[in-house]
Amino acid sequence: GLDVASLVVATEDLLLPRPELCTCRTSVLDYFVGQRAAVADDHLLFQWEHSMALGAPVAALLTQVCWEIGFPSDEVGLYLTGQRTELLDAFPELECYRDVSFWMKYAASP
Repeated sequence: GLDVASLVVATEDLLLPRPELCTCRTSVLDYFVGQRAAVADDHLLFQWEHSMALGAPVAALLTQVCWEIGFPSDEVGLYLTGQRTELLDAFPELECYRDVSFWMKYAASP
């Protein structure tokens, strides 16, 4: 799961000139807040707002995926950066998820 607390704070005073934009913001935040309530703290992925290091939850996820499909899991961080392309080639949505979460948190940072 993702923690979007920084996005909530960054967009609370945002001037939205159209009602559908406000509805969209509310829907996105409701979705992520609901997901966050169901996810334990030790399962939060991509906590870029705290550290750029590979977090334990991401490492555990990548290790488990590597184990399930038979990829070496000696340096799982290289799969996430794309230095080892096998995992991102097999799961291109992981690259999109990584990038979208990074840019969302970057845009919401103070």
